[in-house]
Amino acid sequence: MKPVVANNKPVKVTLAKGEAYAFCTCGRSSQQPFCDGSHVGTDFKPQQLVAEEAGDAYLCQCKHSSNLPFCDGSHKQFNESSIGKEGPGLGVDASKIPLLVPQKKSLLWSLSTNLRGTVYLRWATTAL
Repeated sequence: MKPVVANNKPVKVTLAKGEAYAFCTCGRSSQQPFCDGSHVGTDFKPQQLVAEEAGDAYLCQCKHSSNLPFCDGSHKQFNESSIGKEGPGLGVDASKIPLLVPQKKSLLWSLSTNLRGTVYLRWATTAL
């Protein structure tokens, strides 16, 4: 079973410091980008993440990012007719995924994972 393309663009969400979120990985949730339990009966499980700082993040809705839960531009391979249908899966040829090349100083989220597999979000300022 492959993830459903929930949308062909990322969604901007405001995350609260210390709040735990269940990111939808199956694409079937009606509460995108978060899990509503629609994965029950599939091999998919939500990805838990906890924001260490409050702020905005762009989360993947195509479910094919190589940097889930964050958008990496993979959605550019999908058009409107792809929404609501299974995508090719996460084994997409990386050469077909457009690279995003930031041009200025940027405020980015970085990820870290604890021993339980919980993903934590951190703000990182980087000069690019």
